[in-house]
Amino acid sequence: MRVKITVKGKNKLPGSSRFLFVCNHISWLDPAIAMVILRKYHIAFISRKENYSYPIANKFLYKTACLAIDRDNDREALKTINKAVEFLKSGVCAIGIYPEGWITKDGKLQEFRHGAFRIAKKAEAPVVVAKISGAEKILKKPLWKKCEVLLEIKDVIPKEYVSEHKTKEISEHARERMIN
Repeated sequence: MRVKITVKGKNKLPGSSRFLFVCNHISWLDPAIAMVILRKYHIAFISRKENYSYPIANKFLYKTACLAIDRDNDREALKTINKAVEFLKSGVCAIGIYPEGWITKDGKLQEFRHGAFRIAKKAEAPVVVAKISGAEKILKKPLWKKCEVLLEIKDVIPKEYVSEHKTKEISEHARERMIN
């Protein structure tokens, strides 16, 4: 597809797969890009359950061990969060989530859903804060045109910080890091 992906700050990543990966969300290709670039960490993303109804997407989601979250049913959403915590604690994989909750329409970073950081808190895991740009252009460009995507690891919030702060504070800290 003539896409060049550049990664900055990869040296900041923890040595193990025990982390919560949070990133802005600008395209439905964001998880695929992160999974390919950071394949060593086996990132499984949390995706809204509606995405499993799309024929091509659901095959990808199931094959990559992604977790479906039902945002309309708190009890079911908690089961997904607990499964993600279990994956992190046992070192099965890293967990990826987009704390905005959906793809941004205008490219601006939306407010975060603080509950997303409950996973890191319960699993006592660090939070990797990343920012992606350029992915929204991939499907809008003609196939023969080049496109550049940048995935930047902005910061890693240590598990000590996570355990000492409330989810809202962790969320605000991550959002601030993503902006700067």
